[in-house]
Amino acid sequence: MALQQTGIIYVRSNGFDFYGNKMVNGARFDFPLTAVKDLDVINKGELEETISTFIEKNQILPANCIIVASESVCFEKDFVDIALDQQENRTREFLENIPFEEVNTKTFPIERGNKIVAVNKNFYETIKTGFENKGFVVEGVTPSLVLGTALGNTEHGLSPEAITILFEKYNMLKENSFRMDEKKLVIVPKNTEASSKKVIHKKIIFLSGFFILLLGILAFMIINTKILGY
Repeated sequence: MALQQTGIIYVRSNGFDFYGNKMVNGARFDFPLTAVKDLDVINKGELEETISTFIEKNQILPANCIIVASESVCFEKDFVDIALDQQENRTREFLENIPFEEVNTKTFPIERGNKIVAVNKNFYETIKTGFENKGFVVEGVTPSLVLGTALGNTEHGLSPEAITILFEKYNMLKENSFRMDEKKLVIVPKNTEASSKKVIHKKIIFLSGFFILLLGILAFMIINTKILGY
């Protein structure tokens, strides 16, 4: 859908800034403490509602936009000079340490290896939904590191130079977006299956012993009954 405005939603750890190519100034949004905590959404309805109010208050026109994730809201790790047979294990270890149930990941090539970047899927989906409820079209979610340069965020927002870079690189940002339609990523420790087998084996041994004990008691009662002449 083609809208009259193009926008950038630059997400920080405590909120986001919205910049439109037809806006004189950007607009800043701080996450309500009762809706977001440690990059996790604890009240989805409240966050969506406050985003709606933010859009109305700042009279922001619907736009095709990109969510740009600053480094402060991404989890990333470089894997350099790692053997192919070790990459899966190392990646799993990295993802297991991310404290969210659902994450989106993207791999970028670097010298002698790869960089894996992950974001909290529910966090960005809620922001995305908040804008889409007001007629915006969110075309992607992209980590700012793809720009290859620090944007220099300040307490008053991005510099005019940084904002210009974002709009000049809009198509590149869209092309390097996370796939937000990915299925839930479930990280299962590799030893889970082995642990489960051990638990089942122990239960079988216990139940077998208990069954043998019952048979022994039953046999004793039968023999005792015959001796007593019942």
